[in-house]
Amino acid sequence: MLLVYLAYKADFPQFYAKRLHENLAMVLLPLALVSFAACSVRYRQKPVILLAVLTAALFCREWHFPGTSKGIYIALVLLGFWAYRWRDTFRPAWRDTALRIWILAVLATYFLSQFIARRAFRDLHLPMEKALHVPWEEVVETTAHLMLIVGSLLAWRYCRGRGSAAVRGASAPPAGRPSPPAGQRQTDARE
Repeated sequence: MLLVYLAYKADFPQFYAKRLHENLAMVLLPLALVSFAACSVRYRQKPVILLAVLTAALFCREWHFPGTSKGIYIALVLLGFWAYRWRDTFRPAWRDTALRIWILAVLATYFLSQFIARRAFRDLHLPMEKALHVPWEEVVETTAHLMLIVGSLLAWRYCRGRGSAAVRGASAPPAGRPSPPAGQRQTDARE
């Protein structure tokens, strides 16, 4: 928001032009979506699948076709229900501090952009709030889109590391135990 003030004072309206930020959204969100979707397909981690669906919903909203302005709220409710049902599978992802903090920061930034869009700062009597609330919202939202791309890269890091155990677990032996030779049955220590 401070950058918008500085651009306004420097007479540089191109920085906060709504059209620029809406066009950037049409580039940035697909990048995050492709990254989350590829990670979801590759590792099948439920938290990453939810982030891919959330990114798809945000992209549809930015695309501005009929139904998407209210559709994002329906998507958020469905994602919340889905997250609640899968809550036990989120614990490993939640332990990844970088991923957890970054995704929470992304969500907070999106909520801040919506807070600004509803002119919540009007009551704080910020200077030039009436003239600058749309540029603030657009710049903060673009920041959230950029942060979402970084979040998608952190999701890849999580999945390649600790988070991919669920995928590897189906075909790999536990850590420290060699695979049995082909055609030989692996025995348990209790047998």
